[in-house]
Amino acid sequence: MGTLPVTDLRSCSLLLALAVASRASAADLTVIQATGGFMTGVSGDGSVVVGYGAQYFYWTKATGSIFIGGIPPGIQGAGGSAQISTDGTRLCGNVLNDLGKVEAATHDIAAGAWQTIGTLGFNCDINSSTAWGISGDGRTVVGGVYPSFCTHRAMKWSEGGTMGTLFSWFGWTTRANGTNADGSLVFGWQDIDTGFRQGCFWVNGVQTRLASPTGVRMGEAQCSTDDGSVVFGFGDFNDGQGRVPFRWTAASKAVPLGPDPELAPGYATGCSADGSVVSCFFRWGPPAVSGEGYAWIQERGFVALEVLAVENGITVPDGLRLSLPLDVSADGKTIVGAGRDAVGQQVIFVLDLHPASAPCTADVNFDGTVDGLDLGLLLGNWGQSGVGDIDNDGVVTGFDLGALLGQWGPCP
Repeated sequence: MGTLPVTDLRSCSLLLALAVASRASAADLTVIQATGGFMTGVSGDGSVVVGYGAQYFYWTKATGSIFIGGIPPGIQGAGGSAQISTDGTRLCGNVLNDLGKVEAATHDIAAGAWQTIGTLGFNCDINSSTAWGISGDGRTVVGGVYPSFCTHRAMKWSEGGTMGTLFSWFGWTTRANGTNADGSLVFGWQDIDTGFRQGCFWVNGVQTRLASPTGVRMGEAQCSTDDGSVVFGFGDFNDGQGRVPFRWTAASKAVPLGPDPELAPGYATGCSADGSVVSCFFRWGPPAVSGEGYAWIQERGFVALEVLAVENGITVPDGLRLSLPLDVSADGKTIVGAGRDAVGQQVIFVLDLHPASAPCTADVNFDGTVDGLDLGLLLGNWGQSGVGDIDNDGVVTGFDLGALLGQWGPCP
């Protein structure tokens, strides 16, 4: 393993324009013109987003897009994706190693450097090992690796351990798409006798292949709840006709998320920690952003992303389609992906559905925290008007004291 420097970013031109429909700390939508770019992963609270175009990048509202080099999917035939830990500090991706081959790696945002995680000594074309997912705790990376020439297997690497392959049925091709919060469950797919893929997951080296209650085999597993009890993906329920998003549990097996809102093939791509929100898209074929994007919401079903944005007070530009959602934050409040604008140009987006923060009315000295200093000011003005009159009734009383104690701590 080795540490690789970040590429000089000054000449990068992935992002052409930036438009933000902002409502302070309330729900908002960020849209960036990015031909060929994708936002593919998001931290648990939605504050850090990762993706790729000509390079990997991470994005925050404060910094905008910060390019970090690497060799992202599609460049020179590289595979993989970009995902980020729940706390937003570490992401996974690929770099070119000393042999000129693609090698899976992690990137520590604070340190600003890539750390390769190894190969098994073989490759196929440019790929030697590729990262597709990282655990919520940032300690496990999964994806694909070549244990012999052009023989592809699902891969799991754990911090402080070694890289290894996961069980393959009949030794056929497998790939890991991601993992749960602590890396104990890895999900992905397994080639099968029909020549197609079957969704599966691995726990403690044991593979479970996903199927409907009647035995119809599902296509790919794409996300899971943090505890690994629920797995989502896409599959064909009608003898191979009609691809739709599914939800799998040990009790129910794979069942469709609901009626297809577009009467087109559908795909689940990401989910919240508890599985109550799932990002999905429906489309007939290429290009990637040609379809329509939805959030499946438990107890509600499929909701178009543009509708969801409007419901949260966001003005969506005319003709904008959030057509390719690719991930959901653990709290279910941020959806990221790619889409198209009114003239069909590709964009990337961050749909932030967090509500406005409650006003911190008890921070009477305006230092960002409700603490003993605010309490002292309130008590010093007891029975009078002015400082400490939190409820604005003209006098500082026990009602104001109760409000202060209820807001104790850092302001939201």
